[in-house]
Amino acid sequence: MVAEHGRTPAVGRAFTRSGSAADRDALPPAKLVHGAVAVEPTTLQSSLPQVAEVAAAARSILGLADRANPIIVEGLTGAPELNRRLAEELDAQILLVSGWGDDPVPVARSLGRQLIGVVSGGLPRYRQHTLETKFRPALEAAGIAYFGAVPDDRRLLAVTVGDVAAHLGGEFVLGREKSADLIDYFLVGGNVWDWGVHYFSVRENAAAVIRGDRPDMQMAALATPIKALVLTAGQPPVPIQYVQYEAEQEGVPLIVVPHDTHRTSALLETIQDRARFDHPGKMARMRELADSAINFGAIEAALAQPVTR
Repeated sequence: MVAEHGRTPAVGRAFTRSGSAADRDALPPAKLVHGAVAVEPTTLQSSLPQVAEVAAAARSILGLADRANPIIVEGLTGAPELNRRLAEELDAQILLVSGWGDDPVPVARSLGRQLIGVVSGGLPRYRQHTLETKFRPALEAAGIAYFGAVPDDRRLLAVTVGDVAAHLGGEFVLGREKSADLIDYFLVGGNVWDWGVHYFSVRENAAAVIRGDRPDMQMAALATPIKALVLTAGQPPVPIQYVQYEAEQEGVPLIVVPHDTHRTSALLETIQDRARFDHPGKMARMRELADSAINFGAIEAALAQPVTR
C-alpha cells in the first residue's frame, strides 16, 4: 500500500540466527513487495545478542534512510528485549503482532513507550466472541491500543507443488513447470464411498493422492479443479494413455511417489514444516485479510505521533 502512494519502502528482517535453516531458505520479504528496498539482516552469532550486534543492525537500517521511506523492519520472534533495544537505537515505533492464544500484555508492557499497539494473527474462525470479550478488553484495560485481528487462513499455510514432490521423494511425469503453484489441501483417494467427482470437489486448491493403479479414481479427480495428482506405490498412471492425456489437457501436474498411500499420507503430516511466507499468492491473500481486519487508519495516526521519552 505504501508503494502505491508513490513512496519507496524498505522491508526486511532486522536479525537472523546463525545456522537457522528457516531464515536461510526464506525469501527476503522485500521480494514480495513491488519496488521495495531490502533490509539486510544482521546475523546473531549466539542466543544472547550482544550490544555490538544491535548497534550493527541499527547502522545497517539507518543507512537506508536516504533511499527509502518508511523503513519497516521485522524484529526477532520471542526476543522483546532485543527488539526494544533496537527500536531505541533507531528512535522507532513498534507494532506488536501477537499470535492467537498468547497473552500479549506482558510483552507489550516490556516494549515500553516504543509500542504503538497490538495486532493479533491467526484468529480461529470460532473465536470472535473470545476476542471481543476477553482479548480486546484485556488490552484496553492495560492501556494498550488494539488495531485488529487477522483471521486464520489456509492459504497462508500452503505449500507448493514442488514442495510436495520434494517432501515425498516424487518424480514429475507432467507439469514440472507448475512447481510454484500453491496447494492448500490434500484429498486421499482410498475407499471413497461417494461419487469420486463429488469427493474430489469438496476442497479448492487441493492435490489428490491416489494409488497408481486406480485409473477410475484418477479420472474422477481430473474431472474436478484439482491442482496436482500424486500417484502412490511408484506406479505411473495405468493405463497411462488416457489418464496422462486427460491430465495434460487439464494442465494438472502428475507426480509419482515411491511410497504406498498409507506411508504417503503419513509423510504429508509433516509437510507443513516446508511452509514459508515466500509466495506472491500468500502476500495477495494476506493483503485481502488485513484490509478487512486491521484498522490501518489508527496505525497511521499512531505512527504520526513522536516517540515520547
